[in-house]
Amino acid sequence: MKSTIKISLMILMVGFFLITGVQEVKAAYSPFEFAVPVETERYKYSIALIRQDNSMELIPIEGELTNAVMSPRGDRVVYVVRDKDKLTVYSCGTDGKNVQEITDYRSDRRNVQDFIDVQFIKGGDMFVMAKLIKGEIGYIEHNFKKDRTRFISKSEWQGMPFTIHKVDPYNDGMLVFKLNSHQGGTVLQQIWTAEVYGEGMSLFLEIEAPPSIFDIIPDMRNKRVFVIGTQTKNPSVRNTSKSLMLIENMEDEPVVLADDANFLSFAISYDGKFIIWRYTSVGSEIKFKRYNVDTGEITMIPAETEAEGEAAAQPVVPTGG
Repeated sequence: MKSTIKISLMILMVGFFLITGVQEVKAAYSPFEFAVPVETERYKYSIALIRQDNSMELIPIEGELTNAVMSPRGDRVVYVVRDKDKLTVYSCGTDGKNVQEITDYRSDRRNVQDFIDVQFIKGGDMFVMAKLIKGEIGYIEHNFKKDRTRFISKSEWQGMPFTIHKVDPYNDGMLVFKLNSHQGGTVLQQIWTAEVYGEGMSLFLEIEAPPSIFDIIPDMRNKRVFVIGTQTKNPSVRNTSKSLMLIENMEDEPVVLADDANFLSFAISYDGKFIIWRYTSVGSEIKFKRYNVDTGEITMIPAETEAEGEAAAQPVVPTGG
């Protein structure tokens, strides 16, 4: 009888261990979905890596981190750093190790319009760069399998300056950017697209302010853009209420999806199903919100735990980098 009880207890203990062990493995290996730049303190930067289970890790970065993106497979990060008179593109693993310099371009800090934007294409085997350096727009691709960087095309830019831009993976890379035109007291906001492997630029939509758009996420596969905007003609006004909005055409009013005090590190998942943003200010604890595009549900990052209720888990800082 005693031996039977012991065997039963051992079976229960082993079963409990296996169940809890599986849960831990699932949590530990939830795929990475986002890599976004965050300013941890004034002029100090990290890449925030966010998993599908809403857990988060930080990779500290030297220099001014201007851009970061996660590969579709969740195994590689590409990011851009401005340091003194250079903009440099790097890649690394999700542990912050195996850092590889891809390319760099000289750009005086006074050229605040200069940028390099990056996006993965072809399932993550390649990525493309859209750059504006000293009034010249250029497109470059990098092939990870061949470890080769290839020039695609360039053109002179002589139009109005634009500082709002993103590269969408649609059609193997498409630069989407915003231009403003002023007609008397009216501000017209134009969203333009330019295919990395194509020619010329196309006007996607034009809307009058307000709302004033100060950040965009293109979703060209579905012919729409998500924007952050305000209901004023001056989007830089402090303490102005901000909204996440969906714009699909020029005829309908933008649809307000969410309101918040801050929309920092604004990004969309590779499959277009989730949008995240940092809602805490620089210098405070780094916290994000995740918006489900299909359901409208909003969850917190780092994920809330059952024991802590509204208290969020602390981010983990991996070594290396």
